[in-house]
Amino acid sequence: MSTRVVGLREGARPTREQIDARILDVAAELFATHGLEGTSVQQVADAVGYSKTGLLHRFGSKQGLHAAVLGEAERVLREVLAEVRGPGGSCPRDALARITRRAVERPGLVDLLVRHLQAPPQGLPTTSLQELALELLDALGPDGGPRRRLRVVLALQLVVNAVLAQRGDLDASLPPDELVELVTELAAGVLGLDG
Repeated sequence: MSTRVVGLREGARPTREQIDARILDVAAELFATHGLEGTSVQQVADAVGYSKTGLLHRFGSKQGLHAAVLGEAERVLREVLAEVRGPGGSCPRDALARITRRAVERPGLVDLLVRHLQAPPQGLPTTSLQELALELLDALGPDGGPRRRLRVVLALQLVVNAVLAQRGDLDASLPPDELVELVTELAAGVLGLDG
């Protein structure tokens, strides 16, 4: 995982908000991949280059960190839904571009959201995050049956995978605008929006 803060000028010192956003995004990706039980505070600390003590000071506990991640994921998803429902957002291709742009900024959070669509945690009460994720699914696949919903989930997973793949080799990665354009085109194809 890359430890650079997106949107930070070279040599500039990150703000508290930028540091927290980075921590929450990395923690979201780890929680998405390993679950709450399979993720340790030390793993998050190592991934962001921060001390475990510093993380615990900021968030209190692993459960506090997890709650902060879920709260941030809800906030980001509400923003995405507002963009998708807003002017120009009703077109599925434009909605995909907006979601892709958000995934470039916050890949871990978008990964967590997509995983909530794929396999919501079983045996737990439905959370507002799950409800919001289903609203996003409906916004991208209105009046669709199971096939359409599957296409939406696959298109969103493609977005996440493409963005996460870019972090593997920063020298070979596409500029953000090109990445958004390419991934939107590919995801639109999955949704059958060619042309």
